[in-house]
Amino acid sequence: MKKMKYTEEEFIEKVNSLYNGEVEVVGRYKGLSQPILAKDKYGVIKFENASQLLNYGPNIKAALNKTEYFITTK
Repeated sequence: MKKMKYTEEEFIEKVNSLYNGEVEVVGRYKGLSQPILAKDKYGVIKFENASQLLNYGPNIKAALNKTEYFITTK
Protein backbone atom coordinates (compact mmCIF):
# COMPACT_ATOMS: atom_id res chain seq x y z
CA MET A 1 0.00 0.00 0.00
CA LYS A 2 1.32 3.42 -0.99
CA LYS A 3 1.84 5.95 1.81
CA MET A 4 -0.17 9.17 1.51
CA LYS A 5 1.75 12.45 1.32
CA TYR A 6 -0.58 14.04 3.90
CA THR A 7 -2.72 12.60 6.65
CA GLU A 8 -6.28 13.89 6.76
CA GLU A 9 -5.36 16.28 9.60
CA GLU A 10 -2.29 17.57 7.71
CA PHE A 11 -4.35 18.10 4.54
CA ILE A 12 -7.00 20.09 6.44
CA GLU A 13 -4.27 22.18 8.11
CA LYS A 14 -2.68 22.85 4.70
CA VAL A 15 -6.03 23.98 3.24
CA ASN A 16 -6.70 26.19 6.27
CA SER A 17 -3.28 27.83 5.98
CA LEU A 18 -3.59 28.34 2.20
CA TYR A 19 -7.05 29.95 2.38
CA ASN A 20 -6.88 31.55 5.85
CA GLY A 21 -9.74 29.38 7.10
CA GLU A 22 -12.11 30.58 4.35
CA VAL A 23 -12.34 27.10 2.79
CA GLU A 24 -13.61 24.17 4.83
CA VAL A 25 -12.97 20.56 3.85
CA VAL A 26 -16.36 18.83 4.21
CA GLY A 27 -15.52 15.57 2.46
CA ARG A 28 -13.29 12.81 3.70
CA TYR A 29 -9.67 13.05 2.56
CA LYS A 30 -8.52 9.75 1.04
CA GLY A 31 -5.39 10.91 -0.79
CA LEU A 32 -4.32 13.60 -3.23
CA SER A 33 -5.54 11.64 -6.25
CA GLN A 34 -9.03 11.05 -4.80
CA PRO A 35 -12.08 13.37 -5.09
CA ILE A 36 -12.72 15.85 -2.27
CA LEU A 37 -15.62 18.11 -1.26
CA ALA A 38 -15.01 21.52 0.23
CA LYS A 39 -17.09 24.58 1.03
CA ASP A 40 -16.38 28.28 0.85
CA LYS A 41 -18.59 31.33 1.38
CA TYR A 42 -20.15 30.88 -2.07
CA GLY A 43 -21.10 27.20 -1.87
CA VAL A 44 -19.96 23.60 -2.07
CA ILE A 45 -17.15 22.71 -4.45
CA LYS A 46 -15.94 19.33 -5.67
CA PHE A 47 -12.52 18.56 -7.06
CA GLU A 48 -11.82 15.40 -9.04
CA ASN A 49 -8.65 15.05 -6.99
CA ALA A 50 -7.67 16.71 -3.74
CA SER A 51 -4.43 18.11 -5.16
CA GLN A 52 -6.50 20.50 -7.30
CA LEU A 53 -7.77 22.17 -4.14
CA LEU A 54 -4.18 22.84 -3.11
CA ASN A 55 -3.02 23.94 -6.56
CA TYR A 56 -5.96 25.83 -8.07
CA GLY A 57 -8.34 26.76 -5.27
CA PRO A 58 -12.10 27.14 -5.28
CA ASN A 59 -13.71 28.40 -8.46
CA ILE A 60 -16.99 28.24 -10.35
CA LYS A 61 -15.79 25.31 -12.48
CA ALA A 62 -15.52 23.17 -9.34
CA ALA A 63 -18.88 24.31 -7.88
CA LEU A 64 -21.54 21.64 -7.49
CA ASN A 65 -24.29 24.20 -8.13
CA LYS A 66 -22.76 26.67 -10.57
CA THR A 67 -25.84 28.92 -10.70
CA GLU A 68 -25.96 29.35 -6.92
CA TYR A 69 -22.18 29.84 -6.78
CA PHE A 70 -22.34 32.54 -9.48
CA ILE A 71 -25.27 34.40 -7.90
CA THR A 72 -23.66 34.37 -4.47
CA THR A 73 -20.43 35.89 -5.82
CA LYS A 74 -22.24 39.06 -6.93
